[in-house]
Amino acid sequence: MGYLHQVKGGAINWMSCVASMRVVVALNCLRWANLAMNVAAIDDNGKGMDVAGKKTGLGLQIIRDRATKTNGTAEIVSETGKETSVRVRVYDTLYTL
Repeated sequence: MGYLHQVKGGAINWMSCVASMRVVVALNCLRWANLAMNVAAIDDNGKGMDVAGKKTGLGLQIIRDRATKTNGTAEIVSETGKETSVRVRVYDTLYTL
């Protein structure tokens, strides 16, 4: 539940910060054998940003840090003047008794 709460909070924050007409949030849980992968995807049609250039805020680093701390990965794709796409993947081991 903590994972979903963080995604919801991040999406609300995202919508208040970007100048876009559309923000799409999708949550998926993929399971196979004893492994689960939770995927949070957030896409917008805003003005984009240079993710490799000068760092002025903490937002992207916080996303990366939270993903790493929960055994996951974060992928952020954006260019100035284009859409932004974020994918956070968190892996869980499922145990059967």
